[in-house]
Amino acid sequence: MTRRWIDVTERALYLRGIPVTAKLSQAVVHAVAARLVARELTVGERLTVSGQAVGAVSLLTEGRVGLYLEGNRIGELQPPQSVGFINCVARKESSFDAIAETPLRTLELSRSALLGLMDDHYPLLISTLRYTAERLLHEMQEMPETALGLPSEKLPLVVPQRALHLVEIIYCLRALSAFRTMNLNTLFAMAGEMTEQRFVPGEELFLASQPAERTYFVLDGWVRCATPDGRCFRYGPGTAVGGLETLAAQVRWYSAHADGPLICLLGSTDHLLDLIGDDLELGMEMAATLARGLLGVLTAKATRGQGGFDIPRVVSGLGSVRVGA
Repeated sequence: MTRRWIDVTERALYLRGIPVTAKLSQAVVHAVAARLVARELTVGERLTVSGQAVGAVSLLTEGRVGLYLEGNRIGELQPPQSVGFINCVARKESSFDAIAETPLRTLELSRSALLGLMDDHYPLLISTLRYTAERLLHEMQEMPETALGLPSEKLPLVVPQRALHLVEIIYCLRALSAFRTMNLNTLFAMAGEMTEQRFVPGEELFLASQPAERTYFVLDGWVRCATPDGRCFRYGPGTAVGGLETLAAQVRWYSAHADGPLICLLGSTDHLLDLIGDDLELGMEMAATLARGLLGVLTAKATRGQGGFDIPRVVSGLGSVRVGA
């Protein structure tokens, strides 16, 4: 017998199998469940259209969805996978067409409802941040050497040889892309908790498989990184080293050493999450930035014929599960 998903409690139980909501409190899960709308789609109907805004997250409860990029089938999704979540968080149009290949039933959460729930419920926002970071981290670990590393950014001041004053730290942080939209009060609070550290050439920042506790914001110099399988890459001024695995609460996946004299600011993820509690817009923008990065990687892989949606990922304490689009 086909389930109709009318009861909110039944929908809440279903959400326990979805990575972002799996570990949330009963109150938050029921708040999400109450906003879900049951939908039925016929074969050929589109859930997302390439180049168009995505209006909702569709949680699949019955049927199969094909994913198409420029007319080429790049993968498929089945329950309990979902369509549209990453685009809604990123606030970015779809890169592919998601088409019902069988009669389809979904539980739909509109984009405005999702963003409103994230704004109203701090735990949902933090869970979204961690999930998106986990997804992006998995993708980065599979990238070829040539695709790793980030371009450096020119900072607005020459970093002096003496210790930085608080105002100088704020000035440097404001120049980093991650903090350009942060309000001044939050930026001041973050700067006050950061530690300046200077490294000599060859000095260790961290090693692969160590717990990830801090992010290293590079102000001057370069960081040499190496994965256990031999891939090497570098991070330069204006980049954040090790931030993704700290946010995802995962161990380091590469080793990092100073490639010459190096000056960094060290930031705690726990403190960042506390700041987000006082500045939810910061968390929303961080989640959007991570989701846009993830979309870019997934689209690039799909273009190369490496769909990836059928590859199980270890996310959100659920073990190895197939993730959504």
